[in-house]
Amino acid sequence: MVVAKASQYIAALLAGVFAVLASSESHALPSFAVQTDQPCSACHVGAFGPRLKQQGRDFKLYGYVSNDTKEHGLPISFMAEASFTHTSKEEIANVLAGYHANDNLSFNELGMFYAGKLFNKVGAFIEVSYDAIEKSLHWEDFDVRYTREEKMFGRDAVVGLSLNNAPTVTDMWEVSPGWSFPFATSGLAAVPRAGSLIEALPGTVFGPGVYGMFDNTVYLEADLYQGLDRSELRFLGKEPLNGNDRLSGPAFYWRAVLQQEFGEGVHYASIGTYGLIAKAYPSFVTAFGTDRYTDIGLDATYQWLPHPERSTSDMFEAHVLYLHEDASLGANAIVSGANPSDSFSQFHLDLTYDFGATVTPTVQYFTTWGTNDGAFWGTPSGSPNSAGWIAQLDYVPWGKPDAPLPWLNGRISLQYVAYSKFDGSDAHASNNNTLFLNFTVGAAAN
Repeated sequence: MVVAKASQYIAALLAGVFAVLASSESHALPSFAVQTDQPCSACHVGAFGPRLKQQGRDFKLYGYVSNDTKEHGLPISFMAEASFTHTSKEEIANVLAGYHANDNLSFNELGMFYAGKLFNKVGAFIEVSYDAIEKSLHWEDFDVRYTREEKMFGRDAVVGLSLNNAPTVTDMWEVSPGWSFPFATSGLAAVPRAGSLIEALPGTVFGPGVYGMFDNTVYLEADLYQGLDRSELRFLGKEPLNGNDRLSGPAFYWRAVLQQEFGEGVHYASIGTYGLIAKAYPSFVTAFGTDRYTDIGLDATYQWLPHPERSTSDMFEAHVLYLHEDASLGANAIVSGANPSDSFSQFHLDLTYDFGATVTPTVQYFTTWGTNDGAFWGTPSGSPNSAGWIAQLDYVPWGKPDAPLPWLNGRISLQYVAYSKFDGSDAHASNNNTLFLNFTVGAAAN
């Protein structure tokens, strides 16, 4: 498969999207909930995204096109987010000017979505958002899909094509970087600096993918991405990956999952792997060659739904993720003095219990570790190691069959992040502990 220039992808795809929106034959719908005539709790854990039940995974697998066969307006949705942030040490003013040293109430984000069917078997999930903290307008998730059902070796199969702007944005399991817990974090609190390349790519790349679910058991996906250049990134409101690097040539992403339901939907389990192979120029410097990155992740999901016939049934779920990156940094070693090679790993384990699709506590343990390299990670000690716990309590009053307005939903989240290690240091790691109270409201959004 040949990857054309990213600008050509964007121009062609946006032209197609606008043509669809202008067509009088479009049967697009104003929200996932209205489009399917189902409450948010039918597809989402806790009646609010992005965590998915099996019905939600199927809806995404089939390309966002399932509907109630009725005519609706365009599926344009809006989301607003505000929050309160308190850190153990008063240092927020040193991170972003214009805020108090601590205890900040802020308006965070305003998002607009096209979320639903475009026409026939083509659907889309497209988000543009305004970041009120960074004062920037940029694209977020972009996933346009075409799907069809087939018979392969006598078994049912769903195959599809996607155009998207991030590895893992197409994923249906909340263990990959695009969708993993926590789903909202403070933009005013310090966070560990080190991360993998696959976490830095969203919004900085664009490309096609192909996927398939076979016998409702085996899921396979492959995507090929081209990095966007500086002018395209500026137009889309995005910074280059890792702050100033850019990809060299195409990046390859794969995904494979085995899934199974047991007990007529009471139990669900999946185990999977995903990975990325990419090359990048450090600091946009092309004279010294490229750095090569290989990311490989292993993940598993378990869900227990004692009453699958009720969308408001209590529910338990667990996710585990191990992600490892090997980086050959021959070019970076010359440009910035980094090690010739580095490695980075992370492990997450989170447990959730959902009470009646209304009150949902979650706890997560996380840890990262890797090679000491101050020039590459930018940490004071040179170490990328961090560890800690996150405890979160979500309250969702609507999004259920008895909700007064099917096109309105909201969530209140209280989150506490406690660090035992931060950027390689045990000492004073707790200074970065953060209390985060988040308010999110969506209109005609799922």
